[in-house]
Parts: sequence; structure tokens; C-alpha cells
Amino acid sequence: MNKWTRRMVWAAAIISVFALSGCGGDDGGGDSNGIAGRWVGDFNNKEASHSFDATFSGSGNVDLQNGPDNWNATITVSGSEIQINYSYYDDEYDETETGTIYGTLSSDKKTITFSRVTFCRPSEGNHDWDAWGTIQKQ
Repeated sequence: MNKWTRRMVWAAAIISVFALSGCGGDDGGGDSNGIAGRWVGDFNNKEASHSFDATFSGSGNVDLQNGPDNWNATITVSGSEIQINYSYYDDEYDETETGTIYGTLSSDKKTITFSRVTFCRPSEGNHDWDAWGTIQKQ
């Protein structure tokens, strides 16, 4: 897997507060928002396209089915706005990447459309990219 594939596989984007300026939120995930369950689809950015397969728990945790073993993420919901805050250690680069994937939840709570991803890798600094793709609640 190349470095861009590794970075975006987590996608989804992916999500706890980590050391990235502008990232944050509370434990807004869960059943009260109607998002708990499995979500599948595509996540894309300027470098790559990835399949996204994750389970959002009632507590806001995100279990990414096809991501790195050391992936940690939480999801927060505020109205129709979604943020997936993630972190994982990339042993190829010997550093931890942290980031936030932004999206919009449809009114029927069955589709999330991605719009942006911000992430930080110590050796490269901060990135802020457009993102696109949708995931569907299964």
C-alpha cells in the first residue's frame, strides 16, 4: 500500500479530539442521532479514492473495517454536520497522523456526503483538501 492509500484508507473519514488545530467536538455520536450502524461507500480526495466500510457505535466510536490496525476514531454530529476525528500510527513513516473528515448527513439519516479532510503528519505539517464521495447506512 502506498503512503497516500494508507492515509486515506482510514477514510473516513474517521473520529476524540487529537492534536490538530481546528479539530474537536464532544461525544455527539450515537443512537440519539440515528447514525449507529454500518456505513459503506466511497471516500475520495485529490490524491486517492478509497472504499469506506465502517461501523458507528452508539457511543460515537468508529470501527473501520478496512483501515490500519491501530486506527482510533470518533464521530460527532451537530445537526446535519458530521465530523470524523481520527488518529493512527503509520509504521512506514514512524509517526502518527491525526485528522478530521467533514461531511453532511442527509435528512433521512441514510447518507453522508463528504466535503473536506484536514490532517496533520509531523514530517509534512497540516493539509486541508477537498473530499467527495458518499456512504450509505446499511
